[in-house]
Amino acid sequence: MTRLTRAAAAKFLGENGLPIAPNTLAKKACDGSGPPYQVWNGQATYDDQDLLDWAVAKLGPKLRSTAERPAKAAPTDAGGTS
Repeated sequence: MTRLTRAAAAKFLGENGLPIAPNTLAKKACDGSGPPYQVWNGQATYDDQDLLDWAVAKLGPKLRSTAERPAKAAPTDAGGTS
């Protein structure tokens, strides 16, 4: 297990083909959608395996063809006009 600061965690994910900014990790820590972390001396620290597990879980399914990609949802009319 390797403990990483938020900046090092972002770099680690990027080096593993899963780029993310440190500020995005901070935002996800605020809203609870990010990887698990612990606080040491007032600073968030991440376990390297937790980072990979979290990021891989966010990936879509493995595909063999672009035809297998799920269709994107159609945008909704936010204006409320009929």
